[in-house]
Amino acid sequence: MPATHTKNSSDFLTLAEQARLQKLAPKFDIYFDQVDDETYRLIALGENGGREVILPAEIAHRRLLAEICARAAPWVHFQVGVSCRDSLLRDQSEARLARVAQLYARDRDSNR
Repeated sequence: MPATHTKNSSDFLTLAEQARLQKLAPKFDIYFDQVDDETYRLIALGENGGREVILPAEIAHRRLLAEICARAAPWVHFQVGVSCRDSLLRDQSEARLARVAQLYARDRDSNR
């Protein structure tokens, strides 16, 4: 079954989930801030420096979710048929996400 696409990110992510993502972002070397009412800036740091993207508000938190999921993937079980949002935000406790962030940081530091 194909994924459905909604135009409004608030239909996809609750305000609490958006806030949770923003709190998690720095732990995964992602800096995310609101530029104005309609624009967000996302800076994803990596081995080769960082990349900055300017995003419309409608998709900014979805992109943030995708970036965090990609970095958490080695330690979070993403099941077929379950959305990344649910696997990351609804199936993981705060303690588990803190541990995943620690493992990410340890892996990042060992690769330097």
